[in-house]
Amino acid sequence: MSNEQDFSHNDALSFLNLKGGLKNKLLAAHTAVQKNLPFIARIAIALYDPQTKILKTYLHSSGVDNPLEHYQALIDKAPSLKEILDKGKSRVINNMLTFEDSDKKHHQRLGRQGYAASYTMPMFNNGDFFGFLFFNSYEKEVFTEKALEELDLHGHLISLMLVNELSTIQTLSAAIKTTSHM
Repeated sequence: MSNEQDFSHNDALSFLNLKGGLKNKLLAAHTAVQKNLPFIARIAIALYDPQTKILKTYLHSSGVDNPLEHYQALIDKAPSLKEILDKGKSRVINNMLTFEDSDKKHHQRLGRQGYAASYTMPMFNNGDFFGFLFFNSYEKEVFTEKALEELDLHGHLISLMLVNELSTIQTLSAAIKTTSHM
């Protein structure tokens, strides 16, 4: 019996174990996704506030190319996203040219940026909707069933990473409010 140990394998998701901000973890997640799906040009997160019913852009991995910076909208004014929420299911758009004549600002901005395909996942925490995760590509017709299976795995991991980060912020905020009342 050999006692040889092999430490040559590099865990593609080891960034989840590191300290650091959510932005850096999202960038590392994007790099991990691109190893098998190099056509993913952007991962973006929009958060939902259930009290105001507003959806706001939060974070993205696309560097300086940010077509929806500081974008927000009432969920009811974004019917395509509202439909995803109502169905509770992800949506694939393999050819965004279908939205070329759209009057919606977010469709126009994404089109001007050159994104040709999009995969949108609703994010839930214990059944409560808290936002959307977007995977965008400059290439069309790339979201095959195999690609979607891998994106689902990465998407849910990113969602859990986000839940963890947001719950930490909420706990800290609650502690600050409690101490301020003392």
